[in-house]
Amino acid sequence: MKLKVLHIIVGLIISICSFGQTDTEFWFGAPAITPGHENTPIVFRITSYENPAVVTISEPANAAFVPIVINLAANSTITQDLTAYINSIEAKPSATVLNYGILITSTANISAYYEVG
Repeated sequence: MKLKVLHIIVGLIISICSFGQTDTEFWFGAPAITPGHENTPIVFRITSYENPAVVTISEPANAAFVPIVINLAANSTITQDLTAYINSIEAKPSATVLNYGILITSTANISAYYEVG
């Protein structure tokens, strides 16, 4: 019983003190997916908070990548599919330093995460 109460107290403290990643700028390097595993679709899920945001997804080292601009209403989420760009986004071969990198900027605080499959 004491252990159960301790787990509840620790869980409450962690949930009160934890913070998600919220910012106006994110750099992201997409890992190469293990061969034989599903590697598409690849998407970014972007969420705004109390303010609307103009979000730009770019790949600064790749002049051929046309930046994607998204007008995101306040308190909303969008899924941006980047599967068409997989060959210039995934870091292949693995364990190699490459200049692949996605830059996400925003005019207001957002959360962003990358999802495969």
